[in-house]
Amino acid sequence: MVRTLRENQWAKPSDELKRQSRRVLELQKAHPGKSTLEIFALVSEEAEAEGTMTA
Repeated sequence: MVRTLRENQWAKPSDELKRQSRRVLELQKAHPGKSTLEIFALVSEEAEAEGTMTA
């Protein structure tokens, strides 16, 4: 038997995840030649420098 969660039970993205997602989109537009992996690495480095990354 497969049970699914109702939408109101889904986990919500944190404000930090939303911020980092916006930053990824900004960098993709600003640097269309960079790979997605490079963009995510940059955002990760920024978050780490700001001390906002959590395990």
